[in-house]
Amino acid sequence: MILQNNINVNWIHILFPAGGYGSTLEYCLRRFTKEYFDKSLESVTHNEDGSMHSYKKMFHPVFKHELLDLKKQILSKPGPGGNITTPVYANLDQSPQEVIDTFIKLVGKDKVIFVEQKNIDDILMVAYCKLLKTNGYPNANKKTIWETRENIALIISNLDTFKLQNINRDWYTIRPLDLAINLEQEFLDVCKFLNLSVKNFNKLKKFNLDHFKKQQFIFDSINNLKEITKHIIDNDIEYEWKKLNFNEECILQALLLLEGFEVECYNLNLLPNNVKEFRKLLIK
Repeated sequence: MILQNNINVNWIHILFPAGGYGSTLEYCLRRFTKEYFDKSLESVTHNEDGSMHSYKKMFHPVFKHELLDLKKQILSKPGPGGNITTPVYANLDQSPQEVIDTFIKLVGKDKVIFVEQKNIDDILMVAYCKLLKTNGYPNANKKTIWETRENIALIISNLDTFKLQNINRDWYTIRPLDLAINLEQEFLDVCKFLNLSVKNFNKLKKFNLDHFKKQQFIFDSINNLKEITKHIIDNDIEYEWKKLNFNEECILQALLLLEGFEVECYNLNLLPNNVKEFRKLLIK
């Protein structure tokens, strides 16, 4: 809690990987708690893919210089109950570890919700959601489709996020997959940790149902890609599948990397849709 101009300003920081439901959490805090209720958000709804990017966030630093100004920027415009910040790790010029090392020096004893990727399913969920965003992987963009796809797959399959250091275990830790599967209960647990009062509970329940319904296609797609990966590795040469879109091909190539297989995809902008042809591209 910070005192400025005789006003108590409560701080909530949501530190999350891009695609990890940080924007959804901020929306819920400002829509379904008495302390942070923001009437202007009553007309805001999910995007078609279930994401929540159609409202103005309080402070969403995506560069190092923005993160360093975190409290300075927010104190000038506190919300109804205080300030909510949503820094991402990695940001556009810092690695995940660099963001955390910078962030921990700034927040002191403020309340922190840390969205942590703890297993491969978390990684895949976050990656899929990130791919749905326009230019979700800006540092991976190349002139050709195949190069961009390969770069994204390499980023997804890099498991350094499991090795993050300097995490304050007093932070409230939550998994992105849990937010995707049962947003309502996870949000209620967050409110309990923050000592906040829930508002409009019935609307929260409806929001949760809509959230899950709109994102069901992500679960279906990831399960399908896992199945395809298994058939490719098992060399089930009769197995075929429907043509995949670019996002799905990125995930598939990442899944194969995680299993120890590279895809020889030079100049190949569209991957095969059957095991027989795909196996010709694999390098163990």
